[in-house]
Amino acid sequence: MKFTISSSVTFLAFVAVPNNGRVVQGALSPAVTCCKDNGGSYQLVDGGDAICAKNNVYTEAYTFMSNNCPAPDDEEYTVYAYNSCPSIVGAEFALNDNDNGGAYEVDVYLEVNACKIAGYTDQSDVSYKAVGSFAASGDRSCKNIGNSNNNQCGDVKNLPANSCVIDIC
Repeated sequence: MKFTISSSVTFLAFVAVPNNGRVVQGALSPAVTCCKDNGGSYQLVDGGDAICAKNNVYTEAYTFMSNNCPAPDDEEYTVYAYNSCPSIVGAEFALNDNDNGGAYEVDVYLEVNACKIAGYTDQSDVSYKAVGSFAASGDRSCKNIGNSNNNQCGDVKNLPANSCVIDIC
């Protein structure tokens, strides 16, 4: 037997109930939110197992969530700066790594077509500004960039899986 949770039933997860004179509000499971936010349909199947159905693919709900909606606290990036400008470029990166002391700044100066590690961050967006030279603002989101710019750091071997190469020109 298969049951599909419609949006009207899902809404019932927010019903407030009394508890010793206090009102307690239920929370919608993050697996439900992740599934729906990614175009899937959250469903319960035999035995009450929760799945996310998307494009005729059925995935256990929490597996779907871990593959498609990682917790923000689990994101950590090794940030590299790359210079595609025709001259030397400098930038001051404002990074954050709460596991290792919090916010910090680092200056990076790069020759033409050079790539250098800037530092580490647990934020998906990286901010930087010019330091004594021109630096443009390209894509600053490590989440969006992913490993797509890794080929720009051809002189740096074996970039880590969590690398984020930001072209500062």
